[in-house]
Amino acid sequence: MMTKKKNAWVQMLGLCAIFISALILTGCGDADSPLEDIAFEGDEYFVTSDVGNITNYEMFNGMIGNLEVLPSLIDLVDFVLLYGEVEIDESIIERELAIIVDNVPDLDLWLVQTGFETEANFVRFLTLQELRTTALRPLVNVTDEEIEQMFEGWLIELGFDLTDIVFDEEGLAAEGLGFEEWRDPIYNMLTNRAIEEIMFEELASMRYEAGFEIFHETIAQHYRYYLEMMLFDTELSEATTRVSDDVIARINGINITIGQLFYELTFDLGFDVAFEEIDSRLLAEESLEERLKPSEERIREIYEGATNLHIEMYTDLVERPDSMAYGSHILVDDYDVAVELIQQLQQAADMPELFAELAISYSNCGSSVNGGNLGYWTRGQMVGPFDEAFFDLEKGTFTTSPVETQHGYHIIFRPLPSSDVPDFEELRDEIITEETNRLIATPGVVPELMLSLRQDVNVVFTNPTLQANYELFIEQMNQ
Repeated sequence: MMTKKKNAWVQMLGLCAIFISALILTGCGDADSPLEDIAFEGDEYFVTSDVGNITNYEMFNGMIGNLEVLPSLIDLVDFVLLYGEVEIDESIIERELAIIVDNVPDLDLWLVQTGFETEANFVRFLTLQELRTTALRPLVNVTDEEIEQMFEGWLIELGFDLTDIVFDEEGLAAEGLGFEEWRDPIYNMLTNRAIEEIMFEELASMRYEAGFEIFHETIAQHYRYYLEMMLFDTELSEATTRVSDDVIARINGINITIGQLFYELTFDLGFDVAFEEIDSRLLAEESLEERLKPSEERIREIYEGATNLHIEMYTDLVERPDSMAYGSHILVDDYDVAVELIQQLQQAADMPELFAELAISYSNCGSSVNGGNLGYWTRGQMVGPFDEAFFDLEKGTFTTSPVETQHGYHIIFRPLPSSDVPDFEELRDEIITEETNRLIATPGVVPELMLSLRQDVNVVFTNPTLQANYELFIEQMNQ
């Protein structure tokens, strides 16, 4: 529902490369760790509402099961691993912050929208990206040949004939396409691309060499699964006894606490987990289906519409029997199965009833849930063999030989047209179910309903940034 901060940053700067420094880092903890020392108050409320309050501890337990917990922990781990060990250009952050300031009218509002509680949090996120990039840059080697090949590729895309072109030709330079002018940008682009290809595995190896330990088994399992999924030849260091229950992981002898991880998860998963719990309480006594149940007026309106349509279609069936169709079918993959079902239908006392039962049990078509009923169609809408077989049938009969199409083998039933309309009470439950399912499947209906319900029970986040973001989202939804 809410925009994740990292995605928002990428969207904000588009294709701009992310370069940063550690110029602004406030509130750091002890000298051994670059992370702020954040206490975890498990009994304090994360969110309050009229359907009950949720504590930080309950939120943390809800977050742990989500695979998204891992990126937040890895971000903390890599920051501790690289900060102070990798030297980055401190002047770059000034340029990058200037880009933001120049492009957003309200920096504080932008920070709220993107999930950063303070400017320092945003800077640390940027710092981590540059630490990773700088640490891995020595491991990649971009050759002059690769740079020239990319430049040539650009020229070809622009329609140049490379037969007589040399890279320093004055004509190209005059058009802003001089090779030397583009050498550094191309080098940076290829370098960043190469870094991206090796980043995850190399950092995983660096974490292992630094003795990365995770003391929470669920998160540790997430990390092992991540390594296996990425096919990395790297392991997680065997966890020793943690210093205290507050320590969630350790690298280079530095502890990462529940408080630090929970703070990161607050902005990555806070809304999702909180709403999941609140919504379960909201729907505990009255389900989503019950809340979306159509009114009696709407049920009657649907019934009358269906009745009018049925009468119109019946008239067409009678007046245009060679072009208007209404029927059912059973679709199977095996010819012999189709023959066996036909034999059962030929011996049935009530063929239409048995046809519907067999369609439900055997048919591979989605119409099986309706007893094979395909509804109305006109000649030419179905595949050729099916169309021919149907219109060759006498009304009230079915095909006594399987009809083969590219979809399989069909048994086709062409019932007698009937103007009879089922009684309202007979269709009432079916109308309710279909209309409710239609509403659930309609984009926007369920989110708007849940938003309204949350407002009714006065959902309030105790974190000011989350609450501001929540209020901003409500305002945008109500516009």
